[in-house]
Amino acid sequence: MIIRDAIHGSIELSPIEAAALDSKLVQRLRYVKQLSTAYLVFPSAQHTRLEHSLGAMHLSGRLCDNLGLEEPETELLRLAALLHDVGHGAFAHDIEPLMKKHTGLNHEERGIALLRDSPVADALYDAGFSLSALQSRMEGEKGGSMLVSDLGTDRIDYLLRDAYFTGVAYSLIDADRLLRTLVLKDGELVVTEKGRLAAESLLVSRYFMFNVVYYHPTARIAGAMVVKAAEQAIESGVLSAEDVMAETDEGLLLRLKSAGSSLAGRVFERRLFKKAAVVDTSQNAAAKEFFSRKSAAGELDSVLSAAGLSREDYVACLPLPQSRKLSARLVRSDGGFEDLTANSGLMRALEGERRESHFVLGVCEEKRVAASRAVERLLV
Repeated sequence: MIIRDAIHGSIELSPIEAAALDSKLVQRLRYVKQLSTAYLVFPSAQHTRLEHSLGAMHLSGRLCDNLGLEEPETELLRLAALLHDVGHGAFAHDIEPLMKKHTGLNHEERGIALLRDSPVADALYDAGFSLSALQSRMEGEKGGSMLVSDLGTDRIDYLLRDAYFTGVAYSLIDADRLLRTLVLKDGELVVTEKGRLAAESLLVSRYFMFNVVYYHPTARIAGAMVVKAAEQAIESGVLSAEDVMAETDEGLLLRLKSAGSSLAGRVFERRLFKKAAVVDTSQNAAAKEFFSRKSAAGELDSVLSAAGLSREDYVACLPLPQSRKLSARLVRSDGGFEDLTANSGLMRALEGERRESHFVLGVCEEKRVAASRAVERLLV
């Protein structure tokens, strides 16, 4: 089977890959957008988790070929890439904290559980692969760093793909050069000196994409509206947590809307809440202290209630926990290692400017001024 892809051109699939692709688990990813609600800001961001999975599989195969790996290991990594997102619920990463809260599983753990009970596991076994071997690659073990590390094929594909379909110009990654200069050292994916600039371009592109696309305030507000609607549906018994996880993006939105959710109706019609406050907690000591409290969300609800807002009038996008430090190493000609993020002045500067520290409050138009004043008084 050969598939034509917008980013990589022709992608060839083996019989076992084609069988996995045609499974219900993978085909469902056709209806889960890669960037969740970002299409409400970037209209052409309609690409899906399926497209990304195929792209990550293709790049994984290219990397394995460049490294001279044997066919069974190459096939296993390609399958891991193709199947690595099957555990995502509707609206993917936006809905994941809700998934974790109600099921105790993240999308990787849920994916393995789904695969274990699916015909895909039997097909893998018949082809000579175990689910445990697949899982280890998905988790970055036994060469799986080629897929999931900060220089891995998962990241290369989504940065290229997301930049292309959002129309931004921040992902000028020389993927071909990078793939040719990546090597495995004791199971860790590192880059050689010849690939320094290509690796740094990947890291810089990631920074810009997070700040311009992934953490865009309006997209965060839209995602928070979907999550709040889903949580209300679960709490009221309209939907179960598994219903939410098993749905597609549009399927969940329509079910929530049909159940009477005004929030879902607003998202469906793009009548999104407006920004009433955007606060960078890394630059505001009072805000940083406030949001460090476990009680912050409850206190914020009380303040907004006192200002005349109901729970249906707003969504609060709290500052995200500080993400782990990037790990991208270069192997020098003398065999020593160099931390690209520590030794690059540009990367050090960029690490200090992250929108994940921003608090964003989205509010219905008629309550916007009252909410803005309440937050201003709270965070001075």
